[in-house]
Amino acid sequence: MRIVVTGGGSGGHLSPALAVIQKIKELRPETEILYIGGKLSMEGTRQPSIEQKVIPETGIPHVFIHAGKLQRRWRLSTVFLLWGAIPGAAEALFHMVRFKPRVLFSTGGYVSVPVVIAAWLLRIPVIIHEQTATIGLANKIGAMFAHEVMVSFPSSIEKFPAGKVTVSGNPVRREVIAAVHKRVKRAIPKSPLRIYITGGAQGAHVINKVVLSALPELLKKYIITLQCGDNRVYKDYEAFSEKIDTLSISQRKRIRIHKYIGAVDIASVFENADLVIGRAGANTVTEVMALGVPAIFVPIPWVVNREQDRNAKILSSAGSALLINQDDLSKQTLLEGIEEVFSHYRDYYERAQQASSMAKINAADILAKKILTYARS
Repeated sequence: MRIVVTGGGSGGHLSPALAVIQKIKELRPETEILYIGGKLSMEGTRQPSIEQKVIPETGIPHVFIHAGKLQRRWRLSTVFLLWGAIPGAAEALFHMVRFKPRVLFSTGGYVSVPVVIAAWLLRIPVIIHEQTATIGLANKIGAMFAHEVMVSFPSSIEKFPAGKVTVSGNPVRREVIAAVHKRVKRAIPKSPLRIYITGGAQGAHVINKVVLSALPELLKKYIITLQCGDNRVYKDYEAFSEKIDTLSISQRKRIRIHKYIGAVDIASVFENADLVIGRAGANTVTEVMALGVPAIFVPIPWVVNREQDRNAKILSSAGSALLINQDDLSKQTLLEGIEEVFSHYRDYYERAQQASSMAKINAADILAKKILTYARS
C-alpha cells in the first residue's frame, strides 16, 4: 500500500502532514509513504523550505521539487514565480508515476498544486486538508481536483464545493497530544511563570525584535523559551545570543533560545508553559486550544483574507487569548499584555479549559483512516 503526502512552504502545512503520517504508520506500519515537498521557502527566496530542513530528520522517504509561488494578483514578479512551477509539474508527474501511490493526501501550500494536478492526471484519488478558518489559494485550486476536502473549522465548509467537505479538525502532533495529557491543571500557576514565545517554524522578526528589547524586564519575572527561527537576513538568533551574553548569570538561566524546536522537545515546552505568545497560524491556535493554555496572538496582517486574525479570534472571542495587532506591537504593549493575562490568570485559564473542548485532538486519526480507506479501495 503506497501513499503520497504533499504540502509545505511553512510549518503550518508541514505539521499536520507529519501528524497524519505518524497516525498512518501507527495504524498500518507496512504502509509505504513518499513525501513530496518544495525545495525553497514560501517567500520565494533561495532559503530552503521548512520541509527540506525537517523531513530528512524524520526518516520519511522524500523528494523535493521546484514550485512557483502562487499570487492572487498578477504582476511582473508573478510570471517569474510561476515559471518555477513548470519543472515542478514535470518532477511531480515523474515521481507519481515512479512511486505508483493509491492515494494522495495534500495539506496545501504552493508546492501541492503541481502534485495534486499530477495525481488527477493519473486518476489517483486526492484528499486535501485546509488548516485555517479561511481558505488558501493552493487548496482552492486543489479542491477542483480533489475527491474529498477535510477542514479544521466549520466556517470553512461554505468555501469549498458542496458535497466534498467534512469537518475533521486540525491534526495535532502526537507529542502535543502527549503534552495535553501530561499537563498539570492549575488555575494558579507556580512561580516562576513560564512563557513560550514562537514565531512559527520560520520565526517572526517583528516579534523577535520586540522580545529582544523587552528581554531584561521579562527575565526579571519569567522563564522564557523562545523559538526565533533561522532567518539569514535578520539573523535574530545571533542577535539574541549576543544579548544573552550581556545578561547576568541568573537572567541567563531563565531563557532558552532555539532556531527551531523539534518534535522531541516541543512536548516538554508545551507541558510546562503557562502562557503561549506567537503568531496565529492554524496549527498554533489548534495546539493552544487543545492544551487549554492562555495565549497572546500577534497575527500576520498581510496574509490573504487576514486568515490569522480569524484564527486568533476563535480563542480571543472565547476569552482565553489576547490579540495584539502587529501595528500596535511594542515593548510596552507586550509587557502590558503579559501582565493582563497573569493578573487575571484564573479567568483566562478557566476559559482556555472551556475552549479546549473545541479542539478535535483525534483529527489525525480521522484523516488517517479516511486516507487508508482510499488506499485499500
